[in-house]
Amino acid sequence: MFGSKIILGNAELNLDDKGRVFIPGFTNVEKGEDLSLIENMNGNLNLFSNKQINLLIYKLNRSNNEEDKILLNKIYAYYIATEKVDSQKRIILPPDWRKALESKKIYVQGALEMDLPSLRISSTKLR
Repeated sequence: MFGSKIILGNAELNLDDKGRVFIPGFTNVEKGEDLSLIENMNGNLNLFSNKQINLLIYKLNRSNNEEDKILLNKIYAYYIATEKVDSQKRIILPPDWRKALESKKIYVQGALEMDLPSLRISSTKLR
């Protein structure tokens, strides 16, 4: 499962001409797993386990902390797409997103419990 083990560092992934993003083996990604693309404060994309995103959203929804509510709104605002991993350990982005994302960098980073620290930096809207 993606992110089930602590991943040290990150990797920059490429989007090929057919809109495919190949996921590195160190992520432990499995066929059929849902991965989410979320824009970060630099205008690039981070790839996260959809399960971890949903867990984080659940925790933030239950929080009364104002900073957590701001982070929750940013997750919704910067969310791009969720795609299933295919048998070749890649995701294929929808055609309408390919052109918009071709100039952006896609990063995969991991930890057992992530909290999107790059979204905590600023409330500046990227789009």
